[in-house]
Amino acid sequence: MNHSKAISYARFSSGKQGKGSTLQRQLGAFHDWLARHPMYVESTLSQVDQGVSGYTSENLEEGRGLNVILDYVEKGAIAPGDAIVVEAIDRLGRSDFVTMLGVVIKLLQAGVSIVTLEDNKVYNEQSVNTPDAYTLVAKIQAAHEYSKRLGMRVSAAYEAKRVKARKGEDIRISVPFWLKSGGTVEPEAGDIVKHAIEMYLAGKGTRHIAKNLRGLHPSLVNLNPSTLKRWFSNKALIGTWKNKGDPIDNVFQSLIDEPTFASLQHELKRRTRTPSPAEKYILSGMVWCEECGTRFQTRRQKPKPTISAPLGSPAYLKKPPILYLNCRNYLQKAACDNSTTWPYEVLYFIYRRVAIDALVDVAVGLALDVRAKDLQALIVKKEDLVSLQESSEQLYTATRKQKHLDDVKAHQQKIDAIELEIKRLTESLEKQATLDAEEVEDSMPQFDNQMELQRERVQDEIEKLTKKPEDELAHLLKRYIKISIKRKQASTAYDEFAYELLSRSQKHACYLISSESPDTSMRFHAIGKGGNEIATADSLEKLKQKLEKGLDN
Repeated sequence: MNHSKAISYARFSSGKQGKGSTLQRQLGAFHDWLARHPMYVESTLSQVDQGVSGYTSENLEEGRGLNVILDYVEKGAIAPGDAIVVEAIDRLGRSDFVTMLGVVIKLLQAGVSIVTLEDNKVYNEQSVNTPDAYTLVAKIQAAHEYSKRLGMRVSAAYEAKRVKARKGEDIRISVPFWLKSGGTVEPEAGDIVKHAIEMYLAGKGTRHIAKNLRGLHPSLVNLNPSTLKRWFSNKALIGTWKNKGDPIDNVFQSLIDEPTFASLQHELKRRTRTPSPAEKYILSGMVWCEECGTRFQTRRQKPKPTISAPLGSPAYLKKPPILYLNCRNYLQKAACDNSTTWPYEVLYFIYRRVAIDALVDVAVGLALDVRAKDLQALIVKKEDLVSLQESSEQLYTATRKQKHLDDVKAHQQKIDAIELEIKRLTESLEKQATLDAEEVEDSMPQFDNQMELQRERVQDEIEKLTKKPEDELAHLLKRYIKISIKRKQASTAYDEFAYELLSRSQKHACYLISSESPDTSMRFHAIGKGGNEIATADSLEKLKQKLEKGLDN
């Protein structure tokens, strides 16, 4: 006995529906129907469109479930006598009448029945010439009109909320974890989010942060790292409602200030453009290949056994692994000629030399008045507006709609205003940094007091920074320090020194390198364990003599 195939088609338009009983209800009803109709067998060609709109004909686009079914019909894989089973006719779609009628006619003319479980109706080729055809047409039209009216009501309600928000009135909208329903900060949750932001800006990854937060609040038991990124990019942090139109400020209570939010967005973009390597090593992300522009990768190697520390002995197990760095492209793809292997200790020595100066500069920056932070926030805001303007320009080029052209002009006005403010702040800071000589002379006592106060602020910032764990401090300095490698040459634009890797002294367990800058003569250094300088001299011969004599310097 030949059985006809029953092809289930289920659809829901909202992601929330997929989490509930909508899909289970549709599939459950299909299997109940199948049990009552043994002349049909379940087909493997059944389709589900999840989170797909039927009103916009999205389910008819290439690759979507309904489009796949129609393709099967056209190719004969779904044959006359088979049935498409849906919960109701509007599951096929709520598009305009002509589009939906075309879908129905295509199925029926191919000899494929449409079964609607909601009303136990079967539509086939014969139905076209019966009163059922009028019922089917009415249902198709009703489904489209319902979706159309619903969409208009939702749009009107949403715009009403936007109007209230601009007036400063309370509105009912979904709020993020750290806000109460009225838009004020929930103290405990707010402290947790602030702590997460501080860790992220200190260099910790989202997985590490999520792991640390999961035990702090009942709602965070299953906290996912991707949720943290949504928190960090949400303008509700600074009180802004980023809705479907232009963002509206001061809708919520701010959790952080705008300069901190700007720094947070900058860090999110930085990690997106250049994914941070694992924060396992202090030098992670600081060492780069000058030839191909790729990061250097740290490698671990087991130490060689010796007579005093044979393999497997307690003394051998206490030996630290040997760390080396190579160009990632050379190491993994053989796609770069920069083949020199650099000892971790030597690069760590270079890092510590430049870190001292970088640390002072960072402290000076932190000690500046609030204008410097405001300037950074404005620069980030300008970057965002430029991106929005570019998107509007692309939309206008594609559609030629006046609305997108108006958006381009509106964004440009905001960019112009921000550029004026950036110019004003920049000039203000430069004026303060380059005081007129006569003015300084006239008010020398006052100037001395200001300089002393500034020195104290810088010293305070240095003390705060040096109390940070080394990995957090390294992450902060990573924005300033970049060690470039070209074979046996290393350089940092920060201190303008050029370093050369010379050789390894097995006898003295150290590496020999040279350093030179435009302002200094060449020096030679012996770098031992932990990146410590064990000897230095103005010639290689003198350095070797010092090592032989066991001198410190």
